[in-house]
Amino acid sequence: MQGMQFALGEEVPQPRARFARARRSRLRPLGIALVLLIGAVFYAITDAGRPPMPSTDILATLDRVLVRAGLGIEQVSIHGHRYTADEDIWEAAWIAEPQSLIRYDIFAAENRIRALPWIASARIVRQPPNGLDIMVTERVPFAVWRREGPLKAAAVGVARAHLIDAAGRILAPIGNGRADHLPVVSGDGAATEAAALLSLLDQYPQVRGRLESATRVANQRWTLRLLDGLDVLLPTKDVPHALDRLTALAAHDRLFERDLVLIDLRFEGGVSVRPAQRLSRPHKPEQRPVRTLSGRSSERGKDAG
Repeated sequence: MQGMQFALGEEVPQPRARFARARRSRLRPLGIALVLLIGAVFYAITDAGRPPMPSTDILATLDRVLVRAGLGIEQVSIHGHRYTADEDIWEAAWIAEPQSLIRYDIFAAENRIRALPWIASARIVRQPPNGLDIMVTERVPFAVWRREGPLKAAAVGVARAHLIDAAGRILAPIGNGRADHLPVVSGDGAATEAAALLSLLDQYPQVRGRLESATRVANQRWTLRLLDGLDVLLPTKDVPHALDRLTALAAHDRLFERDLVLIDLRFEGGVSVRPAQRLSRPHKPEQRPVRTLSGRSSERGKDAG
């Protein structure tokens, strides 16, 4: 080997040993940089060697260090929402103040977003170095729920109407009390029981196709308002059997084509109907007809005393 001479018996250096020494020399600057970084973090956390700060302050300081290092949340994208405002999701995600991507609590943020009225599910994914992807799925409107019954709602307005989903969860208020192609239910307990009723009525298309609204009475039974103001009083129990009787009468006796205002199915083994009252002249308020299940009527004022 030219340029290199070795005496007899002298140990010849091995290339492997030279490579190990060279690698150690290259790692030395990295070690120094790591020590300096650890020292800087220690300096920031302990405030130049003074007594250590509480753990909450340490985490806050470390969070600020990470933000300054370029790991703070700066870009947020939201997907899948239609009815929920961006501001509501943004506030629930709690990203208004600077914070690091590493320390951000995704689990807590997802739970806060799921608590919003329209949100069915939420998922957040970190996008290093400084981004978040928020993906949500919204609930589907199922019906309109009015807190008051049809008559009282007509008297006081429809300000208490809300969109609900199939589980009865309130989604949003609705001004006019109706929504296109959505059924209307009212009364206490109607929101949570509406899905079961409408699922049952789907098996009776003659009734379902005429349904205008349904009122929950004392949270025990339903009164159906059909087209032309016809009320159908359902029983508290064995509702399918009552609907079977109703559809049989509708097919055999053309019950829906008669001039009726009420069909009472609350009593087993019979059906009571109330025909419409055709008045030849208007009555005073105190003399309005009082309709009974038998179809007869009397006048207030005349019978008194």
